[in-house]
Amino acid sequence: MAEKSAEANAFKLARAKSNATSRTIKLILFVQGGFALVMATVMTVILTFLFHLNAPLAFLGSLVGTFAISLSRTSVKTIWQSNFASCCQEEGLWEKAEELATLGISKEIEQILSGKQPQTSGHELPMKVSQLQVMAIRRGDLKTAVKYSEYLYRNSVDDRHNRAYQANSLACNYMELGNFSRGFELFGSNLDELDASGRSDTPAYISTLLGMVQACIDLERTEEAEKYLARLQKSIEASRDSSSSNKTDSWIKQTVSTGGVDDAFALYFAARIKMLKNSPEAELQLLQAFEIVKDPDIQKRLTLLLPEMLTVHAQLMVSKNNYDKAEKLAQQALDYYESKIQNKGADYVKARRTLAHARLLKGENTTAELEECLRLMQDLVFEPHPSIALSLFQVGQAYAKENDPDKAREFLRRSLDMRTRLLPESSPSIRETEALLAKLPAEVKLEVITEKQTEP
Repeated sequence: MAEKSAEANAFKLARAKSNATSRTIKLILFVQGGFALVMATVMTVILTFLFHLNAPLAFLGSLVGTFAISLSRTSVKTIWQSNFASCCQEEGLWEKAEELATLGISKEIEQILSGKQPQTSGHELPMKVSQLQVMAIRRGDLKTAVKYSEYLYRNSVDDRHNRAYQANSLACNYMELGNFSRGFELFGSNLDELDASGRSDTPAYISTLLGMVQACIDLERTEEAEKYLARLQKSIEASRDSSSSNKTDSWIKQTVSTGGVDDAFALYFAARIKMLKNSPEAELQLLQAFEIVKDPDIQKRLTLLLPEMLTVHAQLMVSKNNYDKAEKLAQQALDYYESKIQNKGADYVKARRTLAHARLLKGENTTAELEECLRLMQDLVFEPHPSIALSLFQVGQAYAKENDPDKAREFLRRSLDMRTRLLPESSPSIRETEALLAKLPAEVKLEVITEKQTEP
């Protein structure tokens, strides 16, 4: 067994080297001697498809942190090593990829993670940090990923080719962690700037709208989500036959066939919006998205989208009281995170939590597992956060089923407080929490009665 594994890894390593060489050659031919380092970083966009947190934010993540530079000033070896690290990640050779990305920059990594600005000059560091950001995202370590993203964003003020993608990456990380105000600010300014520069039919614009739709859905802003989804669909259609003078946009369109990817995201988001509205059409659109994602080429680039969709489908089955199917789907998602991409982040916890919730509603006692999921989520993101609010609700629901109304009331009130702070008044989640609180037995209030002293 060990020999077979070693042989398989050797084959993957050889294939990664071959693919890295091929991509480097294509890159050099594409740029014709100019902006090679910028385009080398663009190559890592494929890893964004593979590993970016809630995968729907395609084109983001690794497309960050470099400056325009001509091939005459850039080592071909440096470009090849960057591509090699990307290809190793695509092959699942995580240790080799991390070895390549961290080689010679341990001091700079320490400085970045502590919020300091490295004094290292040159262009190799931003390229390696781009790779490290992708690795942190793949692991689900958003708090580390955002440190890399902030560094890359700070160092890209004059990078007109990648600036929009860098802003989107940082906004995405902020949103996932719970810094919604800053995330919306970055997304909004990005849309304005892209509109002003005539890039409303480019991958940069589509990726920004993907981020806006995702965030609005997470915060149950249904009307806003529908508005941005309509703009997204319009932009996708316009992009099919369009071209761009921006080198990053052009390289992405040439290198990555984005049509099926964009369509899958649009269907997936449409399904999630319908879930918020409790529409019977939600499952149909979700299944249509699955049909696209089943394509091997699409699935390779959207590694994180498939398990996320499985988790969402499981949640939909819970809402339909089909707990057996929900349990099966959640287990599939969990197996995928654990075995294929070794992700222990928020999406992994959501899969665990959905599985425990389905089993709870089937009649099993999963209070301890749900509380563990709550603790894990609190470590991964910042409060207040919709995911923490949902965990609080489900723990409260578990205690209600255990006939412990005091404990149930404690967690439900915390959930309601957080949801009220984050979500609109019309939020289904707020109504759900209020309804369960109302079903609990009346709270017993003990009053201390002091007898009036009478004088003798």
